[in-house]
Amino acid sequence: MDTPLSRVIAAGETPAIPAMGAYMELLLESAATGGAFDFFIGTLPPGGGPPLHRHPEAEAIYVLEGEVTFKLGGAETRAAGAGTLLFAPSMAPHGFFNSGDTPARLLVVASPAGLTGLFRDTEDATECFAGPPSPQYMQRMFEAFQRYGMEVLEGPPA
Repeated sequence: MDTPLSRVIAAGETPAIPAMGAYMELLLESAATGGAFDFFIGTLPPGGGPPLHRHPEAEAIYVLEGEVTFKLGGAETRAAGAGTLLFAPSMAPHGFFNSGDTPARLLVVASPAGLTGLFRDTEDATECFAGPPSPQYMQRMFEAFQRYGMEVLEGPPA
């Protein structure tokens, strides 16, 4: 793997891709960090977000804008606004969704790197926001989840 380079990244210089019902602005991916971490901003539409899941990456999620409901493990559910931080260690069950009526923006660091690869593998603007995903897209998502070690445990927190 190449040695990461120091860099300054201006707004708009990184890709923003539609994946899994959200827009992901990929600020730093694996190649830029030597595999140490991914750093991205996710923008979730109202009601959008991943179901309860777990993955090998530890993940810190900071709410920049909006109202997000987090579910940790099988029990704790908590509504949170801007300035709230969720930390999920590697393989810790967690899920969240935009419980507000405006888009929510989340700043995320995941270590080691890997989640942005999952987003790239599930990128699809047509499927992302056109209503319920097709069976073909769902199959593609679940195949990607397996490749990246992600396990879906249940539906979004309520």
